[in-house]
Amino acid sequence: MKQFGTFSFIPRTGNNFVSLLLFVVMLSFLSLTIASASQPGKITSDKHKETILRGISANEQLNDYKLQIQKSKNLNKIGANTFALKPEVQIKLDETMQTTSTVFYYDNMESGTNGWTTQVLFGGTEDVWHQTTSNASSATTSWWAGIEEQGNYATSNRIDAALVSPSIDLSSAVAPISLLFTESFMTEQGWDFCMVEISIDDGSSWLPLRGIYGHAPNGNSGGWKISNISLDAFAGAFVKLRFHFDTGDPLFNGFPGWFVDDVIIYDQAGTISGKKFFDFNSNGQKDSDERGLRDWLITASGHVTLTTRTNAWGNYNLLLPLGSYTISEGQQSGWTQTMPVGNYSVELNTLDTAITDLDFGNNKDGIFITGMKFDDVNKNGVKDEGDTALVNWRINLYNANGTRIDFDRTDSFGVYTLYVFDPGQYIVEETEKYGWVASLPDSGRYRISVPNLNSNFTNLNFGNYYSNESNAIVGQKFHDVNMNGMKDEHEPGLAGWTIHLTAQGVGNKYRVTDDSGYYSFLSLPKIRTYRVREIHQAGWCQSVPESLYVLPITMGEFYENVDFGNHETGPGSISGTKFFDRN
Repeated sequence: MKQFGTFSFIPRTGNNFVSLLLFVVMLSFLSLTIASASQPGKITSDKHKETILRGISANEQLNDYKLQIQKSKNLNKIGANTFALKPEVQIKLDETMQTTSTVFYYDNMESGTNGWTTQVLFGGTEDVWHQTTSNASSATTSWWAGIEEQGNYATSNRIDAALVSPSIDLSSAVAPISLLFTESFMTEQGWDFCMVEISIDDGSSWLPLRGIYGHAPNGNSGGWKISNISLDAFAGAFVKLRFHFDTGDPLFNGFPGWFVDDVIIYDQAGTISGKKFFDFNSNGQKDSDERGLRDWLITASGHVTLTTRTNAWGNYNLLLPLGSYTISEGQQSGWTQTMPVGNYSVELNTLDTAITDLDFGNNKDGIFITGMKFDDVNKNGVKDEGDTALVNWRINLYNANGTRIDFDRTDSFGVYTLYVFDPGQYIVEETEKYGWVASLPDSGRYRISVPNLNSNFTNLNFGNYYSNESNAIVGQKFHDVNMNGMKDEHEPGLAGWTIHLTAQGVGNKYRVTDDSGYYSFLSLPKIRTYRVREIHQAGWCQSVPESLYVLPITMGEFYENVDFGNHETGPGSISGTKFFDRN
């Protein structure tokens, strides 16, 4: 079977850090087989095609996650492949501080199970919920829907399991009533969902609080975050909460899973909100063209202390019991705070008090690159009035060496923002999606030169249109250990190899194999003959194919197993390639 890889958690080591081991990502293509001699073949089954595309998407998500871990500002390297992340987001209760609100429940998961239980639901067979010290938002312990030894929730079966709270008394609660908890999830997007439910009859029946299967949070939470849910409708009741994790099927479950920590319920809350922004001109105020900064820590300290991250637009919103609070930002190396001078001090005195515009500005030498991703309905390569935004589409930033150094996903307006902090040559490239053909630019990428950090790049727009006549070629670069010209089960993929595709009217396209050796060319123009070859690397000899693949494509075709095998030549060996010198 083909495998994509795993991201594995290992036990915590020292200084309250979460230790992570970056192994090769271990996802299994459970329903796919390998051609015995790595022969490419056309896929005629729509279901088979959908499974391959789903696998490509799953591997893309894990590669994004790996980049996020590697880029973390709070990452400490403690071994060749082992990293530690500092716990950051948290909920903390200080009973010495005054408040007129009532805290009805609080558990930081540090003193045992405290009445929490787990259950396997009708769609599952394994109970993967357990307390762990591998990853926590505060202190050392959280609940995890995952398997400790593997660092994921892959069991070859569907996961359908829940974490259930003890009974909580809301009989004297006064609306608004707020449930807050910290969570971190990394699951297969669009398939593995993190649902929250409530029961008012001691668990005999359950009502959805946060979506049902297919409509609840899933994918990448971006690390630990604070989530809040209104419990106004349950004032006067005894309730139980349920954190329900369902993968829907057994496929592609090699993701880290869902962590839950720091659960608190209180009434009579107010809100504090603001924006963290890039103060390009260092004037200490938010100008209209200045962009938000994501993933900065903002802390409100008081009776309940909340530390949260800014979202993709730099915004934060904190739901707090009534009382006095100090609002501060977490500092990051190389940045200078320009607004405010110091911190904010605020009072939440009455129900539903909303204090807004508590903004934080910071400056650093750098520029931004921004643009829009749109559906080019009339296929003319121009953003017209009828063209609509394409959301959640990944835009990548590469340096001159072809290394991806940043990425962003388009927001609800189709807008993305990338930052550059050093002069040089860069490539801004959209991620290919099967069926979507690039119309602006037709190459799907921009090459830009940044001579200095004085000017921003705007309107680097990407247009695409959908076509059911588009084509795809996918394959793997592997280490042919036994030199038999076949992809055997034990033979690993090779990362970092360049695969070259060319065809008349298409020009040259290049892909670099991922951590598991996979590559893909998606949404290729129809009625072409494509030539696919590898770029040779010293010390290796190609065993399959003999030279290159020649693949005629008409329309709507999907080639799989377009694989390349190589073995190491070793010292004292002589190798070469016999070729037909056409010219």
